[in-house]
Parts: sequence; structure tokens; C-alpha cells
Amino acid sequence: MSSRLRGICTMTRSRILIEEATMSQTRRGDTWSEAALAGLPHLLFAPIAEISLIAYRLKLKPVRVYEDAGMLAFAGLIVVMLIFAWRRRWPRWAAGWIGYGLIMTWITPFGLGGGYTVTGWLASRMPTALGDLFFFAPIPFSLGVGFLLAGRDRVSGLLVALPAVPMCWCWIDSEASAIGLPLFIGAGLATALAAAAIVRSGLKQVGIRVALLVNLLTRVPFTYARLYHHDYLPPPTTLGAIGTSVRDVVIGAILVTGPLWGWTLWEQGRRLIARCL
Repeated sequence: MSSRLRGICTMTRSRILIEEATMSQTRRGDTWSEAALAGLPHLLFAPIAEISLIAYRLKLKPVRVYEDAGMLAFAGLIVVMLIFAWRRRWPRWAAGWIGYGLIMTWITPFGLGGGYTVTGWLASRMPTALGDLFFFAPIPFSLGVGFLLAGRDRVSGLLVALPAVPMCWCWIDSEASAIGLPLFIGAGLATALAAAAIVRSGLKQVGIRVALLVNLLTRVPFTYARLYHHDYLPPPTTLGAIGTSVRDVVIGAILVTGPLWGWTLWEQGRRLIARCL
């Protein structure tokens, strides 16, 4: 019996080592067209998320209708791209689209256009308990999706986090700044280039560096906006704005590498259990 148990433990350790070796080997970088597909959702999300402000400046009314229509069109495009990715057996570029799909699933039930449009009308009549369910349920689901993508491919684990950090983080900050629109569109361009570079390189370590770099670079302009082009009352101090920026950079770094950390901890736990057996 003891020899049989040792044999099972040896097979378990061997299987873990094989899986780790397989996962540590990074596929070669993808093509330029696939890199472009990885960057495309970030380029589209920035103007669509601020479409109400764009419509207001162009004197297009009603503004809320444009916001709702833009977001719903973006959600439809996500569905089309995910179907295409499914037929292609989920290439790396699909991870960013999956991330935006998770975000759209989270924000759409609450009404993109207030109470004046379709989702706004539904949200205004949603019971409180159902609204709480829609708010909290996608969070563990999104974490689970990121965890599984990181286990399948480390680079995909990085790409699925970019829609949340820095894009949605910058979206929130852009609402309180007089120059938030150009900064947010610039953040979309920087994130798109980062996603394309990560897919093109195909290297986990390069991907981590690029993701952390874009997380840092997209925070610096918003720190400037928080100091000199803001709608905050009372106005923030220089030290306070810098401290907030440093805090955001640290939290963003943790979030953008979160799927990788989660899978690493999972592997460490499996390795520990195998050794104990």
C-alpha cells in the first residue's frame, strides 16, 4: 500500500512539473493583425464611454440617447468579436474583449442613460435586491474568468485585466476634470499600444513590464489634471494629489497582475499538497 501511495505521489508531482514546464514556455508572439485586434477595444471604448460629453459639445440632443446607443452598440460588437474568437479557439487577442464584456455585463443593468433610455428605464424599475445581485455577482465571476485565463495562458491573464486597469480607472477620473476627455482618449491609445505590444511579443515578462508601465503613464496626466484642471471642492493640495496618484499606481499594479498572482498561488498550493502527500 505504501509503495502504491508513493507511486501516486510521484505521478502527481510529475504531472505538476509537466504542467508548470508547459505553462512556463511562452508561445511565440502573434501576428500584427492579431496585435491590432488586441488593441482595438481600448481605442473604441474611450470615445464611446465619453460619447455623452462629445454629443454635448457637438450640441446633439438628447445626450443620454447617444450614450445609451453607443454603449449598446459596443456591447453588440463585443458579442460578435467573442463569437469570432470562439470559432478561432480563443486566441490571445480575445482576452481584452472578454474583459470589456465582463465590464459591460456589470454596468449595463444600472442604466447607461439614466431613466430616459432602455437600460435606464429597466434599472429604475429594478428591485433593490435584484440590483444588489447584479452589482456584486459579476465581481467573483470576473475574478474567476481572469484566474482561468491566466492558467490557460499568462499573457491572456494580463490582457484581460487591462480593461479595468487602467481604462475604467481613467474613465472614473476623467469625469471630474475639465480636460478629462482628451486625457481619457490618450489613455485609450496608450493602452491599445500596450495590448498590441504584449500580444506581439508573446512574452510574459515583457507583458508584465509593459502593463505596469502603461498603468504608471496613464496616472501621471490625471495627477496633473487633479491639481490644475479639476472640479473638486475644496481643491486638492499638491501633496494630497501626488499621494493619491501613488496609491492608485500601487493598487493598479496589484489589479493588473492579479490574475497572474492568483494562478501562482494556486500552483504553489498544489505543489505544497503534492509534497505533503
